[in-house]
Amino acid sequence: MAFVSTPSTSNNDDVSIVFGVSTASPQYDELRVEFNKSELNLANYKRGLASVEEQLVHYKKNKSLLNENIDVLKRDILIKDSKIAVLKSKLEKISKEKDDIEIKIKKFENASESLDKLIGSKITSKSKRGLGYVSYNVVPPPHTGRFLPLRIDLSHTGLPEFAEPSVESYGVKPIKVMTQTSSVKIFEPVKENNDAPLIEDWESEGEDEVESPLEIEKKTLDLVWIR
Repeated sequence: MAFVSTPSTSNNDDVSIVFGVSTASPQYDELRVEFNKSELNLANYKRGLASVEEQLVHYKKNKSLLNENIDVLKRDILIKDSKIAVLKSKLEKISKEKDDIEIKIKKFENASESLDKLIGSKITSKSKRGLGYVSYNVVPPPHTGRFLPLRIDLSHTGLPEFAEPSVESYGVKPIKVMTQTSSVKIFEPVKENNDAPLIEDWESEGEDEVESPLEIEKKTLDLVWIR
């Protein structure tokens, strides 16, 4: 607050004016300091308000972006849910087909077992061993590549390349029959005689020899060679 003094001829007026100025000066200074503080606080408040407004704008932008991202995620979730539903339906279909196949396999196994039992009841044990029904592993595999293929008979066409060769019979020369004779000597036993001396009588070989001819007969075999 300012006090303006006016010219006066009275001394009392001068004293009162000087006293009023001297008392008003400290109050002015205090008010000036408080005003400066208020201006500083107001500036700080304005800066804080501007920062808050900037943050609010940033939050609004982020909110819009977040809302867009949320919408995208929702669409992705819907698409994935539809795919999951399709996969579930396919899985159920495959499981049903699997169950049907297992039922068919069981029926086939039961039919084959019943057929094996029927065949086993109709065939004897020896026939089972011969045909291989007792154990399938004991039956050897068929021989392959050990027999010549059948030749087609085209001799009736009259062509020389298809003419059958003539079959010639080859005889075997007769084998001569060999006879052998063997002679066996027979000795008479010596008679004991205490009174007479021991005399050994030898007879002629021609009379005591017994001839036993052993004949070995060999038959003649006629072999016929066939081409």
